[in-house]
Amino acid sequence: MSPAHERSRAGRGTTANVETGGTASRRALQLGYPPSGHGGLFGPVIRDLLIGAPDDACQVELPTRAAIVQTASTLYDSHTGRSLAALTTHGAASPVRRANRAFQAVLAAAAMSSVGDGIRTAALPLLALFISHSPLAVSGVALAGRLPWFVTAFLGGVIADRYDRRALMILVDSARGIAMAGLAALVLTGARSLLIVYGVAFLIGVGSTLFDLAAAAMLPEIVPQERLGRANGRVFTATLLGGDFAGPTHVKVTLGLLSAG
Repeated sequence: MSPAHERSRAGRGTTANVETGGTASRRALQLGYPPSGHGGLFGPVIRDLLIGAPDDACQVELPTRAAIVQTASTLYDSHTGRSLAALTTHGAASPVRRANRAFQAVLAAAAMSSVGDGIRTAALPLLALFISHSPLAVSGVALAGRLPWFVTAFLGGVIADRYDRRALMILVDSARGIAMAGLAALVLTGARSLLIVYGVAFLIGVGSTLFDLAAAAMLPEIVPQERLGRANGRVFTATLLGGDFAGPTHVKVTLGLLSAG
């Protein structure tokens, strides 16, 4: 066989290989795989599976874990057009966003509840003093509001562990709002009694105990361990500002406006 004839056969073989490679690339694209030039480690393997591997390529080295992860970042989903790495990142970020929303809800609930506690702490002693004109009545209101911490603390912990904490917090705050609204209605209608004031203070104290225990037990479920200290600090700050500043200030401003009018 002449050298020219051998070169002609080699050229035809090269052309056939190129054409076959182009057909394999098109078939790979139809199946949702990336082109062989962008397939990373799996590009040659996919091409060999589609068009058949040569005899000298039967020994295929298995990819390592790091290579698989690196190659996955270049693969694209045929339906969404996003890389698998982006899909994985998006899926992993969703629980983080949900946890942030849950913590913000608990923080807002604790802040609003503490404002109500501050209003109650400032208003009920003044109401007792207005009814009886006795300093002992003020002490009785303070005792009735603090007594639930000593009486129902252990039982409140059991209730917070047994029932849904979110539903318990909503139920407790709703009950406290109804109790305060009922007391306001009784005062407006002239039914003023120290026993009623003491009873309302005790019931609100029970609700405050349950709410605080449920909120404290709920934080570790929605906040990662490394951020738990910061989350507790934010909840404590919101509770302190609402109960010791915003609530009593609201009562003082309201009484000042009523006195001026």
